[in-house]
Amino acid sequence: MFITQIKKVFALVFFLCLIGSQLDAQVITKSASSIKGVIIDRNSEALIENATIEVMDVSPRKSTVSDASGQFILDDVPIGRQRLRVNAPNYEEKVVTDVVLDAGSRITLRVQLEESIQKITKVDVTDPKPVVKHKPEEIETVSETTKDKPNNSMAGMDARPFTVEEVTRYAGARFDLARMVTNYAGAAGYDDSRNDIVIRGNSPSQILWQIEDLPVENPNHISTIGTSGGTSPILNIFALGETDFLSGSFAAQYGNALSGVFDIKLRNGDASGFGLMALVGSQRAELMIEGPLSKNQFGGSYMLSLRSATGAYVPIKIFATDPANQDFNLKITSGRKKWGELEFFAIGGQSRIFMPYTQNTYPSEQTSPFVNPTNDAFYNKIKYDIFENEDYLHKNLMGLAGLKYTAFLNDNTLWRTVIGASQHKTHVRWTLNIEDSNGEVEEQVTTYSIDDRRNNYMLHSYLNSKLNSRFAIRGGLVANVYDLSLKEVYQYDNTVDYDYNGVFALMQGYLQTKITLGPGLVANLGLHSQYSTLNKQVVVDPRLALNYEFVKGHILSVSYAQNYQMASYVSTFYQYQNEDGSYSKDNTKLKFINSQHIALAYDWLINGDWRFRFEGFAQLLGNVPVTVDSSAFSQLNSGATFYDLNENILESKGKGRNWGLELTVEKFFTNNYYGLLSATYFDSKATGSDGIWYNTRFNTQYIANLLMGKEFPVGKMKRNAIFADIRFSTSGGRPYTPIDLEATFADEDLTVVYVEAETYAKRLRPFYQVDVKVGFRSNHNHITHLFKIDLFNVFNIKNPLTVGYSERFNPLGASIQGTEQVILQRGFLPEITYSIKF
Repeated sequence: MFITQIKKVFALVFFLCLIGSQLDAQVITKSASSIKGVIIDRNSEALIENATIEVMDVSPRKSTVSDASGQFILDDVPIGRQRLRVNAPNYEEKVVTDVVLDAGSRITLRVQLEESIQKITKVDVTDPKPVVKHKPEEIETVSETTKDKPNNSMAGMDARPFTVEEVTRYAGARFDLARMVTNYAGAAGYDDSRNDIVIRGNSPSQILWQIEDLPVENPNHISTIGTSGGTSPILNIFALGETDFLSGSFAAQYGNALSGVFDIKLRNGDASGFGLMALVGSQRAELMIEGPLSKNQFGGSYMLSLRSATGAYVPIKIFATDPANQDFNLKITSGRKKWGELEFFAIGGQSRIFMPYTQNTYPSEQTSPFVNPTNDAFYNKIKYDIFENEDYLHKNLMGLAGLKYTAFLNDNTLWRTVIGASQHKTHVRWTLNIEDSNGEVEEQVTTYSIDDRRNNYMLHSYLNSKLNSRFAIRGGLVANVYDLSLKEVYQYDNTVDYDYNGVFALMQGYLQTKITLGPGLVANLGLHSQYSTLNKQVVVDPRLALNYEFVKGHILSVSYAQNYQMASYVSTFYQYQNEDGSYSKDNTKLKFINSQHIALAYDWLINGDWRFRFEGFAQLLGNVPVTVDSSAFSQLNSGATFYDLNENILESKGKGRNWGLELTVEKFFTNNYYGLLSATYFDSKATGSDGIWYNTRFNTQYIANLLMGKEFPVGKMKRNAIFADIRFSTSGGRPYTPIDLEATFADEDLTVVYVEAETYAKRLRPFYQVDVKVGFRSNHNHITHLFKIDLFNVFNIKNPLTVGYSERFNPLGASIQGTEQVILQRGFLPEITYSIKF
């Protein structure tokens, strides 16, 4: 009922928005050409008074200063892309980039400044528009920019901030922050039908999602236990606030992860006036509303987004399987008060996909040129898990709600506490359709069922203090209670793979410091510890990062981190059936997987517009779950598919190793264009219990991405823009294990048998893809219209994913002997969107 009402609201809102675009702009009370925000200390979040904020590259000069509460407002700023220069007494200068000001929005910024250890003379701020001695066009700067350092001042060496503007700008991102980060060095997607992220050869399941300081497992649609990705995100990119992506040796406050972290904050709503954005496209429809809770334009606010797949609205079906999903993102904040700040946040979504058995025959008749099961990556992979005449149904439900309170104890110290709860539910059925002599279904039998439920109750509380300009410290506690109910049954073979009901806790503590040792020399030192009530293991791991800016704009960095992560649910709770029919649950005592990661990097920030980065890394992994009996199995190869099953008793004796080199050359978006080149060469290996080093399934050896984009301002006042973006990506051939065709045909359990001696020894051909995006943005009065066409895999390149057995098994009769068949990834996929904002 709730979803039905949402759909009715969508239909009504989109109709009203189209009508609203014709209304006189005077009925909209919101100013369309202003930028407001707050200036804070990067390490303590203290408010900074008398900071000068200047709009760069405009004439006449436009600037203002922050008031006693750190707030500022810049009115009558020209529509378009702007950069801001921010200065404050005793702080390093900062340039704020990627500020896109359009007619339908009012920009709210949160600018963090780094205190300088070399004190400077205070400037006269009695004049709100002080005179400067240079012209804007003469400025050349290598100041810190918002693209230069992460939002979290203690994030470590390999941390990068990104914005909503980047996710919507990059070709191929598809409104998905996980897919967007595959443009960065060291990160790659694994499968076009999912948004799993492989970082430096590590399994996608080794990533941590942290939302509003709480660890959240897999906020994606069509997800399964033991994975970190899905078909699309529940997080709406238009709801994102300050967000960092971390890889490698991250800081001590991040635990229970080995390869990377998404540190995500939802943004506040507009506290100065009501705003609305509506978007409709070939794959999604969404509505976002925001506004103030009081008349104070720096006070409390709300923000709510609602989204739905557009199968019910658009007659042309892009997916043969028509996945359906709906989700919401919500944030309500009191604003910063004398007593502190209180925030409520929530995200949630449900998704469903149904594949009737009639699709298993590759129908020759197509109702639309876009409906083609052989072109659908999800179908191409899942069909190998489906018997003949079998339906497939997958449903997911995910929700998170939390409350955050921040107490500002003094100008340099804050205490923040977040409490929250989340739930994940997965319901999957494989149903066999038994036909009579006339081909009519007379009976349906479930062959495999999944009913998994995971509740988490979380607490994160930490104290953050800047003792002086050289020393900051943060210490905290993270408590996560897991309430699990896992039931997976293979009815066809009368086997229970999972049957676990239990509660356990993971406790984490950390202490993180940031020390400025001298001009340009900064050290991040920390300790992290964790304890699980399930395996009774306690670990303590150190973290270290040193950054030395030996010449302005030139930085050398070195980092080391030891990390631990719980073994995957897929390994921990699987029940191994003994010969006498009893079950073994020994895997619940598996140890934390261990990782030691070291990296060395050189950064060169060139004139504030260009960035060059070269980095080398090495990683050693231990305590990896492998089988007790000699085999090539390693858990480091799991987490990249919808279903990974291990059918053996495991022990924590496996190893892994990754090493590589990364190169990034980036042109930030200035002068109406940008560019990004990233390249990675790496090697990823793992051992099974047989002690032999094999390629991991993620060892493609190289990744390269080239992105370019340009805007062409048009119109009398250059308020509108035509834009175009292109992305070329390539990676090495994926390792795969050949199929033992004879053993597979003879297998009584109807499963594929692989040649274990050649585990990931063969390679598919390399991956190539080109994505293109073009569009037009119109700013008229107080309304912004945006029309965009995304062409994903524009040349329809048939990239291989892995290999499968060409014939589906027939449990009702004799199976046909198959061959080894290459499973392809998604081909050409167009997406058309229109949005309106006011």
